[in-house]
Amino acid sequence: MDDAAFGALAEAFREGGAERGFARLAERWLAEKNYPALFETRLMAARVAAGLPAILNGPPEDLDPEQRAKYEQAQIAAARETGELFLRDGQIYRAWPYFRAVGDPAPVRQAIAQAKPSPEEVDGLVEIAFHEGVDPKRGFELILEHYGTCRAITNFNHFPSPEGREESALLLTRTLYADLLANLKRAVESVEGSEPQTDSIAELIEGRDWLFEGNAYYLDTSHVSSIVQMSVNLENEQTLRMA
Repeated sequence: MDDAAFGALAEAFREGGAERGFARLAERWLAEKNYPALFETRLMAARVAAGLPAILNGPPEDLDPEQRAKYEQAQIAAARETGELFLRDGQIYRAWPYFRAVGDPAPVRQAIAQAKPSPEEVDGLVEIAFHEGVDPKRGFELILEHYGTCRAITNFNHFPSPEGREESALLLTRTLYADLLANLKRAVESVEGSEPQTDSIAELIEGRDWLFEGNAYYLDTSHVSSIVQMSVNLENEQTLRMA
């Protein structure tokens, strides 16, 4: 805490005691949107209320079970308050550590589901949603949308949980199927002069063996190989049919 903050705290303490002093300081941090400082202020107030020094270098000791329970509840309440304030300001990445500390990913999961991140925010949301397992399916969607098929395939091989895996496999397979379909349609149009009116690859290639003359291919072969390998462990019929 800087000198100005200490001065404000000392003045508030002189005017109305500890409770009013911490309340005044909290108001200041709220007005300035300094939420980490607000969190620390809430903890200091809880320590003083429990008969402890306002500032500690480690976990509080010498608390009876009732005091400890009250202090822990105050910690949880402060973390939730801080996380909710960050979410209200759209700062999901900064909110997450507070909700993670109390073991409640639900508010962050909901925020990620509704988020339309800027390019600068995508990395942070992918880290939380996919790599930390808050919402792997949404995290995978962000990877595929913003980083492309190659990176999506690589990350699929390290999918963090069974939850959302089938849905993500279907999304990836649909994307590759659509890419292959579009490439084949362009090839047919370049020869026949019009785009085929079908969304079935089987129908599109029927009777057009010339499409594969000279070992021609229309999708990165490593992507095809990955989808085939991936399909071995999948159960969704639609995904398997496209793969």
